[in-house]
Amino acid sequence: MSPSGLWARWRGWMDRREPPLTLGLLRLLLGALLLFELLDEARLGLAAPLRLAGEDGGLLAGPLLDGAALGLSPGALAWAFFGAQLACAVGLLLGLAPRASALGWVLLSAALSRALPQADRGVDMLLRNVILLLAASEAGAALSLPTALRHRALWPPGLHIPAWPRQMIVLQVILVYCSAGWSKLASPWTPVGGWSALSLSAQDPAYARVPAAWVVAAGPLTQLATALSWLWEWSAPALLLAVYFRDTRTRPGHLRAAFNRLHLLWLSLGLGAAFHLGTHALLRIGVFPFVMIVLYVAFIHPDRLVLAASRGPGARR
Repeated sequence: MSPSGLWARWRGWMDRREPPLTLGLLRLLLGALLLFELLDEARLGLAAPLRLAGEDGGLLAGPLLDGAALGLSPGALAWAFFGAQLACAVGLLLGLAPRASALGWVLLSAALSRALPQADRGVDMLLRNVILLLAASEAGAALSLPTALRHRALWPPGLHIPAWPRQMIVLQVILVYCSAGWSKLASPWTPVGGWSALSLSAQDPAYARVPAAWVVAAGPLTQLATALSWLWEWSAPALLLAVYFRDTRTRPGHLRAAFNRLHLLWLSLGLGAAFHLGTHALLRIGVFPFVMIVLYVAFIHPDRLVLAASRGPGARR
């Protein structure tokens, strides 16, 4: 294909527009998760220590900001930083200044990761990527408090927004699973090691939620779960094909028809959700499983949500 043809295809992809419901729902759910995490930090007494320098009784190698220049004590500065993160999470949840809230959360999270890199989790990096995409989108156009007050509806009727941020989030999720599968080459993840990875992890005192004896007794089940999760992650590139076939279902082709007839996209995501809920039941791995399940929302085409909303009680469409 010629460069002009490639450019035309790129422009066509970037110009695609769709209703804002999917991104609005994703923004709302991610805001709720961020708010839950912050409130849980406060409950555990970690809000200040995670934002204070070691010399002030915290965990950071140095202060996040020059508190003296701002006229704040180290403790007050730590709580002000926490409060700013809390405000950004609430802004995302309610759709209040959603672009500023999203960008603010990304910048605050990045600053904290630089000050305390050993506490920066993979899920934090993933959230920064996704929420930065939300900052570049019109995710506040639906399911937000300002929209509800202004239009008395879930979203402004007839509004369509750029689709590329949602599609980039879908690609981000697929890349997470691809990289996870490609990195699992150690023998416990393979038949050579007896598919023992999940069992070994569930018996590690740092992560275990259930007694080790229960895990040993469920040996065949953990082997099956390990094998299925490993094979599923290695097959993650097929998710991209499944999304494409779903969005072009009216075109001819036996493979496209088979993917859609068997609902392989949703079967695959259902298996992923089961894997995440299962690992959460066995392992203490924080909010990661719920973040991934929430990101599955990006796979829902907004037209389906519009149809569901139009059938609901009090629908305006």
